[in-house]
Amino acid sequence: MPTINLGKVRTVWRGAYSNTTAYTRGDGVNHGGSSYILEVANATGTSPPNTAYWQLSAEKGNTGSTGAASTVVGPTGPTGPAAATYAMVGSVLNITT
Repeated sequence: MPTINLGKVRTVWRGAYSNTTAYTRGDGVNHGGSSYILEVANATGTSPPNTAYWQLSAEKGNTGSTGAASTVVGPTGPTGPAAATYAMVGSVLNITT
């Protein structure tokens, strides 16, 4: 039976783009907040968004507006330790913890 090499049939996620990594067709990277898929046989040192090499997969969006302040009151935390006190008695410093 003949064998057909399909190559990569899904994206291989490689994480953050590095200009020293040898990428091959179908590798996915993130760069500048967006993600890209390599469209050529191989690439080293050619960073996204160079469209001769990389296809934009998901683009970074703009920062949204600030939401409304919360009206939910959280639980009160435990009481912390008492603070140290001090007093000067003549030329002697008395510290109480």
